[in-house]
Amino acid sequence: MFINLDGKRQLDKLYNDKTAGFYCVPTKHDIENLQIGDTVPNCFGRLGDINEIYARGKSINGKAYICFYVTWHGKDSKISQSFTENVLPITVPLTYKYGRTENVPV
Repeated sequence: MFINLDGKRQLDKLYNDKTAGFYCVPTKHDIENLQIGDTVPNCFGRLGDINEIYARGKSINGKAYICFYVTWHGKDSKISQSFTENVLPITVPLTYKYGRTENVPV
């Protein structure tokens, strides 16, 4: 995690593709330290702030995961998102541009 220019916490490995938007590959450290107010990419490749965390734990494969809501079009609107340790979250723009997650440059 690092502090961005707006003074908000943000993921260390945050990528920005001009046509696919923002994406990340969250680490265990990222997932364990995410908190309300942190800036993360949503399922549409745009950045939003976490406004509620509703699940956190380890999967049956031993990977850390987190489920949360991200602001969308204002602070009163939200969409759900989840991250799993070392797994690229699928986003609409990434799927459109690359087709498969194995082809995404990370």
